[in-house]
Amino acid sequence: MVVSVAWFPVGRSERNNSFSRNKIIPVISLSLVLWTAVILLAGAMTGQNVSADLPAVNQDRDANANPEIQNTSAQEMHWSFVPPKRLPLPRTADLAWMQNAIDAFVLARLEAAGFTVSQQANLRTLLRRLSLDVTGLPPAWSQVQGVLREARPDSYQRFVDRVLASPHYGERMALDWLDMARYADTHGYSIDAGRTMWPWRDWVVNAYNENLRFDQFTIQQLAGDLLPNATQGQWVATGFNRNHMINFEGGAIPEEYRVEYVVDRVNTTATVWMGLTVGCARCHDHKYDPITQQEYYRIFAFFNTIRDMGLDGAQDNAQPMIRVPNGSERARLRWFDEQILAVESQLNASHSDWDVEQRHWEKQVLQKIRGAIQETEDREIELGEWYSLGPFTEQPHYRLLRRDFGLEGEPVNVDAEIRFNDHRRWQVHRWRERVDWSDGQLYDLPGDAAATYLYRNINVQQEEEVVLLVNSAFGWKIFLNQSEVFQVQDYREPSPDQYRIPLKLQRGDNELVCKVINYGGLYRFGAAIRPTETCRVMPPLSLQDVIRLPPAERTMDQVQNLRCFFRASAAVHPGLRNLLYQRAAIHEERFKFVSTIATAMVMRESTIPPDSFLLERGDYQQPAGRVEPGVPSSLPSMPVDASMDRLGFAQWLTAPEHPLTARVAVNRFWQILFGSGIVKTAADFGLQGD
Repeated sequence: MVVSVAWFPVGRSERNNSFSRNKIIPVISLSLVLWTAVILLAGAMTGQNVSADLPAVNQDRDANANPEIQNTSAQEMHWSFVPPKRLPLPRTADLAWMQNAIDAFVLARLEAAGFTVSQQANLRTLLRRLSLDVTGLPPAWSQVQGVLREARPDSYQRFVDRVLASPHYGERMALDWLDMARYADTHGYSIDAGRTMWPWRDWVVNAYNENLRFDQFTIQQLAGDLLPNATQGQWVATGFNRNHMINFEGGAIPEEYRVEYVVDRVNTTATVWMGLTVGCARCHDHKYDPITQQEYYRIFAFFNTIRDMGLDGAQDNAQPMIRVPNGSERARLRWFDEQILAVESQLNASHSDWDVEQRHWEKQVLQKIRGAIQETEDREIELGEWYSLGPFTEQPHYRLLRRDFGLEGEPVNVDAEIRFNDHRRWQVHRWRERVDWSDGQLYDLPGDAAATYLYRNINVQQEEEVVLLVNSAFGWKIFLNQSEVFQVQDYREPSPDQYRIPLKLQRGDNELVCKVINYGGLYRFGAAIRPTETCRVMPPLSLQDVIRLPPAERTMDQVQNLRCFFRASAAVHPGLRNLLYQRAAIHEERFKFVSTIATAMVMRESTIPPDSFLLERGDYQQPAGRVEPGVPSSLPSMPVDASMDRLGFAQWLTAPEHPLTARVAVNRFWQILFGSGIVKTAADFGLQGD
């Protein structure tokens, strides 16, 4: 039934008795557009039991305010929790007045009350009503005069098509949806800083104007990020549940507000799609409706998996967010990417001069491995393997850079075990040797808003100066031999060689520790160490093992890793170095351009979602039993093939057997047109509703 809401016809052509233009929302008063509204809500509209298949509404609210409501049988269940069934048309006396099926219900109610129908308004009045209902604007004088001059039997229907094709149609219909979604351009709370939410607003307007099916309208807003190969528009659609207030006041507790954001999503989603006041079950079982506190937190678990942070938003939007380029901006980004790809293809291609230099370098390394080169013959830098440790989390996320997780300024012990409490649970981290990493490439790091430590030993036979080339991530701290030598905090996409950090190495072993910060989104690491003067560079042991192999026995990955390491750290050919600088320059220009593109707050699953608990009295500090995602037992079960995540939850809402979603949606359409819904309490279809 939910999907069919998007297919309601807005009118019937007088000429061929066929339906004219379809839109996502009904717009013509007392026509077939509200046929389903009457079918689904006839009981509420007439105030009586209109079908033996549907139970009457219990008017005694207080009689239902008791614990036994959880055990109410299907025969006694409140009407809105029972799946709707199609009703027969009521009998009426004035058959000539009716032009469509919905008129039968209207006329039956009028006759039951002893009223007669009013005379039809004149065409000029109908055009004005139609335009105001559909676009929120009165019709232009020229439009009205044009219709009146036509004097055609289908002139009204032709005007219907014109107003539905107007861009103002989507604007008018989006207005109510924005209100339900608590749309705003600021974060709220005392600071009330600005945010950028218009990309989601424009998505809603376009969805109405493009006649997006209601099931897709629902799924994309609740779980567009979980759809396969999600488009930019589907990501932006999830901004529906990022419209909540966001706090970043200094004295606020991050976990408290993170929980409040999840609660807001649960309450808003339930109200908008099901017309239920589930928020009453946050602290205790619902006093009137069949929703237990346990069931509330099972719904809570669907939305407790997002990468957001309790305190965020000091700089416009809060993570998670994406860039939303328009058409011209996408074209510019493609140009940058093509330039980078051209340089990358040259860097990765076989080049005779570079390949000769690499073979000579490999020969030197092999000789050193076999002891043919003495320690004192040449200047040499020996690079150890990379190690990683983490991720470490912290709330609010902007404290990640300055917080010491017990590793900064201390000697590194790769066999040590690091214990850390992230405010939710104790975590144990151990150093992990990354033999799969090669200098000059980018690698994904685990975690969302997190810090990861990276370690490498560098051995030199005399004092040397090298350059550490790193990507930007969101922040870096560099320690050399327990002393901090570099720090930066930035908001940008990672790319090679964005920072060139000089390092002065002492004779013997040197401990290089990098702290990499991520505030959400793509979390990647890439680095290379390059001598400032001619110097033999010994690769890590894993690559030394590759060099020991005859070229014909090396795998493609081994060949690629060895080539990347050599070209990033060991090569001295001026043409190669120029290409590396050129690539970094293009990336820098691309970053500057990307920083001008608007962002949109979205939903994005956390790689390490927190556990969900029933919260005693709704208090984040009083977790009781752990809960898994689920839906109230008074409503249909999840579809068999649905996943237990937000996507499955959205599919459950739009399943044909769901008794509430279509009723609530159509009732709001009626409210838009007539000022009051068939159920007057559009946000409460429970026993306390009217």
